[in-house]
Amino acid sequence: MTGCCCRSDRRTLQFRSGQAVATYAAQVGELARIGAPAYLEAAGLVARMGGLRSVDESLNYPANLRERHMRKRNFIKRLDQLL
Repeated sequence: MTGCCCRSDRRTLQFRSGQAVATYAAQVGELARIGAPAYLEAAGLVARMGGLRSVDESLNYPANLRERHMRKRNFIKRLDQLL
């Protein structure tokens, strides 16, 4: 039965993806608070999260970050460079 993906395997992958996204989101928030030295790492995590989310979520999350951190121009620049 190689190559078979049963329903419980898919649920496990979705759960783990959800855990990773939550962890990454918390790290992005912390890195954005630290300031300019951490912006590149935060933007990299946002890019990595894109592969774990649906298309809509992948588009909405960076837009929400831009809105929340609009005063942090260098952070926004890093997001734009990597996304």
